[in-house]
Amino acid sequence: MYVFNYFALGVLLIIVQVYCQIQSEFKKKDCLAPHTEPGATCKAHLIRYHWNQTLKACEEVIYGGCRATRNNFKTMEECNKVAGSICNKKCKK
Repeated sequence: MYVFNYFALGVLLIIVQVYCQIQSEFKKKDCLAPHTEPGATCKAHLIRYHWNQTLKACEEVIYGGCRATRNNFKTMEECNKVAGSICNKKCKK
């Protein structure tokens, strides 16, 4: 018999909602942010992507696994879609 775990589903939905909310709040100032907050010492070795304002492009970085900033994406496509669309905008004159 299959037992559906509503609690686990609820937790998963909250995690997805929070993640999406964080990504949707990406602002122009986040273009200058590192991929982790200063002082992060976690030692996971995860491939992530962040916007490099000097290069004006997303680049691959090694993420330790904690204290991510908004400038930290799971895929290059997501980085280009979210950060690229904001960080490449020219100021209105």
